Amino acid sequence: IADNLEDVVLGYHCALITPKVDYLDGKYLNAIFHTKYAQKYFENNASGSGQRYTLTSDIISNFPVPLMELAIQKRIGSIFSHLDEKISINNQINDNLTEQLRRLYEYWFVQFDFPNVDGAPYKMSGGKMKWSNTYKRVIPEIWKEAKIKDIATLERGVSYTSDMLADKGIPMINLGSFAPNGTYKSENLKYITPKTAISYVKKDDLILCLTQQSEPDLTKDIAGKTLIVPTFTDDKVCISQDLAKVVLDSTYRYYIYLETRQVHYCKYIIKFATGTSIYHLSPDGFLEYPILIPDKRTLAAFNVIAMEILDKQDVIMQENAQLMQLRDYLLPSLLSGQLVI
Repeated sequence: IADNLEDVVLGYHCALITPKVDYLDGKYLNAIFHTKYAQKYFENNASGSGQRYTLTSDIISNFPVPLMELAIQKRIGSIFSHLDEKISINNQINDNLTEQLRRLYEYWFVQFDFPNVDGAPYKMSGGKMKWSNTYKRVIPEIWKEAKIKDIATLERGVSYTSDMLADKGIPMINLGSFAPNGTYKSENLKYITPKTAISYVKKDDLILCLTQQSEPDLTKDIAGKTLIVPTFTDDKVCISQDLAKVVLDSTYRYYIYLETRQVHYCKYIIKFATGTSIYHLSPDGFLEYPILIPDKRTLAAFNVIAMEILDKQDVIMQENAQLMQLRDYLLPSLLSGQLVI
């Protein structure tokens, strides 16, 4: 806990760990808990079945902590606290950029106040409108009505088994790469050694999530969400069988990406997710989704802004990946004595 909190209680499924200040620094302990060594310890000792696993107080208390001089602990803890703080700030910047893009989309494509040829808000300045029976509202006269299937097709990702997963190999974007708000999570990337030929994705491709492991909930849903493939240092990147590449003209890429984050879309698409403990989305639900096709001039102007924002986010995600890689490299080296401060 980085800040002072008042009138806050701890949930039943959490445990408060209070270091004895004469022996152990809290930031140092926090850094240790983020190592693969600690994660493996807790994975091996967790008990339970199904989708819920538990750590007992004894398991937590018996976690072996590598102790060293308290002053060194504090210096190590401070280094990793600053790294985590920088990662957190970067995430906040990306969240702000996401909100900017969302608001711009709503202003242009929901309120229809995209810039007209004179740069004035289209609807507000008297732009011509027409009635849509599909949407039960007026829409810009120069726009067309269609379905996603009219502008896109889907390519499913690679089917794999556990023996194909590896520590190194071809990066595979998977369910864990999707955040509910439609952003990419780099920390859950998997690597695969495929046994057969597979198709690949590249930067700025649009991919669709077809599976989720939780009951439908608009605040948590990832099924039906799309994301833009970020920059990878690897030449080849693939997607898992739970995802599909949306094959379409790049003119529509960012527009569809933002449309799948709208509340009305989320309410529509989740109706096509069926299952019990795991929910699978019918691709037809996505392809049959009714959509407005804006004029090319408006789409081109929007794409310039969207690309700039998404490129900024991409750079920040790359920086965070480097910071996390640095953190994962430094801590074991410091604990083992290979590196000294």
